[in-house]
Amino acid sequence: MLLSTHLLRRQMSVTVTPATRIKVLMSQDELTQRELSAKLKVDESLISKYLSPKGNPSDKFVVKLETVLRWSARWIRTGEGPQRLPTLISNESVNVSQPGKRNQSNVNYKGTQANEVPTDQDEITRLKLQLQEEKIRSLEREKELLEEMNRLLKERQK
Repeated sequence: MLLSTHLLRRQMSVTVTPATRIKVLMSQDELTQRELSAKLKVDESLISKYLSPKGNPSDKFVVKLETVLRWSARWIRTGEGPQRLPTLISNESVNVSQPGKRNQSNVNYKGTQANEVPTDQDEITRLKLQLQEEKIRSLEREKELLEEMNRLLKERQK
């Protein structure tokens, strides 16, 4: 009897993973894996890998979801906080080759008029985006350095 109770509890406790949360947001936005891969400009197989039961989306991927689709990276990772970030409405273009650098224009956040001064929350959102872009650059640089270290170690072993 103890075993059946244990199995029942085990079946009832469903682990909610980042992949599950991404699927929830995809469903809410009525996005297929193909559409998501097109929006993020990543290979469809990467989406499939991250959405698999044992998939663990990389930090870079989760930040890209947040930056492109305004899906909260914190919520995807932990289930805490809002599912989405405030929507940024703008004619502003982001310089992809140099994250953090933006063309000058009038930024308008959802809920504000074009001529209104952005609120503190708008400024916080802008700073969070800037921080995320800096994190991406930092992670990319760290990866480059680790690859260089591995190359040097292999050369020494020869």
